[in-house]
Amino acid sequence: TRLHIRLYYHHHEEMIMTPAGATIRAGDLVLVEEGVGRVRYLGECHFKPGLCMGIELNHPLGTSDGSIAGRRYFYTNPKRGCFHRPWNVRLPDGPKSY
Repeated sequence: TRLHIRLYYHHHEEMIMTPAGATIRAGDLVLVEEGVGRVRYLGECHFKPGLCMGIELNHPLGTSDGSIAGRRYFYTNPKRGCFHRPWNVRLPDGPKSY
């Protein structure tokens, strides 16, 4: 079984809606392996096929500054950025986004 997660545009706003009905938008607070952060990028990345989420972490526990291999996806301080697949992201008050 393959998870189907799609990127939607609503009133010029990007969002991901998961099969479970969770909606995640840029700016939303999320939980990832590295800690708590805000979604800063939703879309495809050159380093992985499929959708990715760029997260700006609250603490410097990440691996990037919002760029990977010279390509910028969002801006943050060094080690405050990370990238995850939507199914590896949780909303603070609920289960994983899938």
